[in-house]
Amino acid sequence: MTPTAALFSQAKMPQGDSAVRQLAHSAMISPNPIPAALSARVPELAQQLVDIVAIARITGVRAKVAVRSRVAGINPVSACIGWGGLRIADVEKGLGGERIHVVAYHVDPATYVINALGCPGTGTGAAAAAEERSRRIRVRVEAHDYPRTVGKAGQNVRLASKLTGQKIEILVEKSCTADCFA
Repeated sequence: MTPTAALFSQAKMPQGDSAVRQLAHSAMISPNPIPAALSARVPELAQQLVDIVAIARITGVRAKVAVRSRVAGINPVSACIGWGGLRIADVEKGLGGERIHVVAYHVDPATYVINALGCPGTGTGAAAAAEERSRRIRVRVEAHDYPRTVGKAGQNVRLASKLTGQKIEILVEKSCTADCFA
């Protein structure tokens, strides 16, 4: 058992400032404090109703966490974020302001990549095609969504690629107006 796991093996969930201090302490003693930090604030994780499938992070800056539910009727992303974003905000504060993006895991690689990228208008604004053998996914996004999809200095695509284990290629699609059909 690692020191981080021992820190969060309490039956009672830590609250308020003490939780932030414990999360900050876990960040100092663990190379990846995110699982313990989330389990401390998300009862569904602690009770194993929701699983963390994968984590990709740029330490101290940004992280992506893929989650799935073991029980029908529980939205794993909502459970981790919490009402009004309170749960994830507490975890981010405890990790020194590191931004955490929680995404839904999906068995279909194309859907999983779109979830990991956080493509706006999923289903209408983004489309993905997977090449199973090469583990490459081509994602088409509209031009106005491209900067957000790629992220600052490519962080979003790099983290999504690391999280999903897929090589991601972003293709820009021009927005169609009335003259597209003329």
